[in-house]
Amino acid sequence: MVKGIGDYQVKRGEIDYSNFRKQFTMCMPELLRNGKLHGGADIADASENEIGGLDITNILLADDSNVDEKNFNRDYSKIKANSFYDVVKITGLPPAFIRFLMQKEGVIYKAKRGLAGNILIGVGHNCDLKNDYKKGDEIKLPEVYTLLARDLMYAKDKLHRALNGRKIPVGQECAAIDLMYNVGESVARSKFMKHLKNGNFDAAVAEIDYVSANGRVLPGLCVRRIDNIIQFCGGRLTDAGKHSVEKIYSKLKNATSNKQTLKLVKEKIEKASAPVDLIALKDKKSQSRDLLASGYFQNNNTALLSIDG
Repeated sequence: MVKGIGDYQVKRGEIDYSNFRKQFTMCMPELLRNGKLHGGADIADASENEIGGLDITNILLADDSNVDEKNFNRDYSKIKANSFYDVVKITGLPPAFIRFLMQKEGVIYKAKRGLAGNILIGVGHNCDLKNDYKKGDEIKLPEVYTLLARDLMYAKDKLHRALNGRKIPVGQECAAIDLMYNVGESVARSKFMKHLKNGNFDAAVAEIDYVSANGRVLPGLCVRRIDNIIQFCGGRLTDAGKHSVEKIYSKLKNATSNKQTLKLVKEKIEKASAPVDLIALKDKKSQSRDLLASGYFQNNNTALLSIDG
């Protein structure tokens, strides 16, 4: 049994959304400090719980020296990572979110041109921006992790610079970082960021609508934005979140005729829209996999990395 959230006792393997989720989404960065729950309990002991749409079973936060949000002049070339959990430790981001991003981006070991025309390698690393690899260059696994850690830290620093030090819940942070990682640095100057900085979250969630590439709405981007909105809303869609999701789902229906895809996404939206007390606890394991459900949009020629072993 784990203490640490008000007067509530979190039992191993138990989910209590009425208390547990409420505390986390309202008070996140204060509750998450150095891998501890508010009150001192280890996060890892709160087994199978899911906060803000992310599986927190294995959340590990790096110490303050590694995730200093004021260190905007860091030398990214000095960042080295040899494993998935090196990336977790360096970035201070939830493992489930990093898995989510890797599943969405795929892992490319041989540099090639992506859908938007950029040369990509690793986990969505844009070679054209960095001018560090050319088409046909190859890398191995440690370099994949190193590039991922550098790119995530760059996006995280860019986000916190744009927010001017404003603290936001981890779900909002992950959604914003994924937008910057996927869409580009222009997000830092967007209406979304302006609203986020000003604390106007309903207006911010309405701006999570980047679903096109080269003038064409892509099903994979529609699903990714729906995931981002659910993350941003803390796992339970607000009224503004529901409105935004409905708009993107309409675009998804126009972009694909794949009934299985539409069914899975619809179920995901319904779960995120359901009242807290109607969530089936027996389905908790599948809930933690929801954010990974759209991996079938990855290019068949892109090697997906097994990161659970």
